[in-house]
Amino acid sequence: MAASPEYKLFTNRSYAGRPEYVASCKYLEDAAALVAFLGEGSTIRWGHSVVLWTEGREDFPAGESYDRVRDVCAKRMAEHSAKTYDKSHGRGSAAALVAGRS
Repeated sequence: MAASPEYKLFTNRSYAGRPEYVASCKYLEDAAALVAFLGEGSTIRWGHSVVLWTEGREDFPAGESYDRVRDVCAKRMAEHSAKTYDKSHGRGSAAALVAGRS
């Protein structure tokens, strides 16, 4: 049996003060297409907590380029992973390397 897809989509519609979980995707490009359809305020999350993309708050809309959304989200995932690694291992260099600093 396959694992649950890691990219979760939430709408900007709020139920009980929380955004509504509406879909999951295996690929970031597919998530970008859905978030473009869902509209402003919709989010792509890595798991249920790490927000990678918020439609309407980015430099360009998801519908403009699904590949660019994938690239932005992948960079944010790498940055998050590096920060998490640094925090758990007491270091400060992994996040700087991901961000392009030495």
